[in-house]
Amino acid sequence: MTLSFYVPADQAGTAGPLRLHLSFNRVPDVDAFIENLEEQTEKKPLSRKDWQDLGHWSDPVSPPYQTRLERVSVELAGRELLRASARGDRRLRIDQLDLDHPHWVARIEDLALGTTFKSTLADEDRRLVRERLESLVPKLAFSADGFAPGEIARDEDDQAPAEPTDALGAAIFEFPRAVEAIMRAAVQPARRWLDTLHYLGPLRTYPDRGWALTDQRDAHWLAGGGEAWDALRSSHDVRAYVNQFLAGDGSGYTFQLRDYIEQFGAQHAAEQRLEEFRDEILRRDPDGVIRDPDTAVDLSDAPADKLRDIVINDVRNRITVSPRDIGVGISQLVPVLALAYGLQEKTILIEQPEIHVHPKLQADLGDVFLRTALFSELMRNRYIIETHSENLILRMLRRIRETTLGKGDPNQPAVRAQDVCLLYVDPTRDGGIVRRIRIDDHGRLIDRVPGGFFEENFGEMFA
Repeated sequence: MTLSFYVPADQAGTAGPLRLHLSFNRVPDVDAFIENLEEQTEKKPLSRKDWQDLGHWSDPVSPPYQTRLERVSVELAGRELLRASARGDRRLRIDQLDLDHPHWVARIEDLALGTTFKSTLADEDRRLVRERLESLVPKLAFSADGFAPGEIARDEDDQAPAEPTDALGAAIFEFPRAVEAIMRAAVQPARRWLDTLHYLGPLRTYPDRGWALTDQRDAHWLAGGGEAWDALRSSHDVRAYVNQFLAGDGSGYTFQLRDYIEQFGAQHAAEQRLEEFRDEILRRDPDGVIRDPDTAVDLSDAPADKLRDIVINDVRNRITVSPRDIGVGISQLVPVLALAYGLQEKTILIEQPEIHVHPKLQADLGDVFLRTALFSELMRNRYIIETHSENLILRMLRRIRETTLGKGDPNQPAVRAQDVCLLYVDPTRDGGIVRRIRIDDHGRLIDRVPGGFFEENFGEMFA
């Protein structure tokens, strides 16, 4: 997988725009694999016989994988400045650096002349600098800082030269910092954008009973919507927005906070009742409140915010239930709503927000996305949505048409064709091809949507 970023010249501080290309690969996490095996066999280190016996307790034995940065390249004004790739020491060693690039030519000149009164370098000086840089560059490597290159790191046996006393030495001494600076100029804007990303997967999590009493979060907690349930519990405004949406759809549910003591009708002192409740938690089976008793929180020492949890009022039946007791559709819908209303100025990636949701609510979700993206007084989020829902798309197209005709709902933002980008991923033998489906000012699709979207209803009705 390769991610590419465009950095305008004014953000990069360079003579032209930068392009950053980051290529990733999934590789076995051998260290984590061995650590996991040692924990399961309760032996450290593992012997040869242990490895031979692994098939008796684990079939198949497969290591976990991690995503690793494999290659990086930076272009300036359409021409490659440098390229680096991962090595066994988990550093990104520079494979190629174009010393003839106008950026490096000017930068080397500046570095050399900064310590002299000369206005230009002699040809012989340039030749000497180039020779020394050509021998220096292969020894330079970037540390791997998460998703992107970090600082320049020299080989252990290649110590940095002493502080230079001449112009040529100054150019050599400062050049690694110049290389690090150009990488930082490309990486920092990309990092800032990636920091705004929030992802919600297609199968959303609904929390166990008593989930607020433990800090246990599995690897899928955020992607599964756990962050949304946390926001729903901690933010009055998010609960208000979600309740407003649910009231409009007639579901008959409202979310509110309830003290644990109040939920279970404590009649005794708080400390005694909480201790009883803790004991009750530890007696539950694996499908009960807390799966691993070792992660249970001692409620007598729990902070105040952990003694409150989300409950749902079933208005029609006049009962109070937990998130686990409601229909799957609501449990899948709520994380979408809570993220949309709980985040501000973020880029939210959502897979199939319509899953298990009534067709009318699918369309209403279109209004939620438009409202939280385009109303200036609200969240100003940006959405990247993967969907199979015609209803959601049709609602957005309708809002474009109403804006053009001056019939827009005052509770909805003005929506123009350029506010919505509709892309279709067309699978082919050579991989997926992304096709843009243009939209006119009346919310009509200019290009035909392949793959049976929108035409299936007509075909079924008039077949």
